[in-house]
Amino acid sequence: MPLVEAARVEELVEGRPVVRHVSVGGRLVSIMLVKLGGRVYAAEPLCPHARWPLDVFGTFTDRGGAKVVCRMHWGVWELDTGRGRFASKEAPRLKIYEAEVREGRVYLRL
Repeated sequence: MPLVEAARVEELVEGRPVVRHVSVGGRLVSIMLVKLGGRVYAAEPLCPHARWPLDVFGTFTDRGGAKVVCRMHWGVWELDTGRGRFASKEAPRLKIYEAEVREGRVYLRL
């Protein structure tokens, strides 16, 4: 899988997500980037349960592991695995992308 440059690390503020659109095989893919605890995570930008934009309605934390909570229905997803819970049940997985930081730039393996 190719590495695609998505952002510069200096553009990412701790706990504040940004959405980038990257070209993969001639099509644009939307990716949400968030820096938590100094690590950069990359995921699909929409809640897999109800399709709410997580960059707007998500709360991000690294307490007990990096997670996003959708404030519209309180579903919780792990940013390293994509596993989620909603109302004490397993939720649809959040699509996670591998992010790599090299020389101050964030690259995604897509």
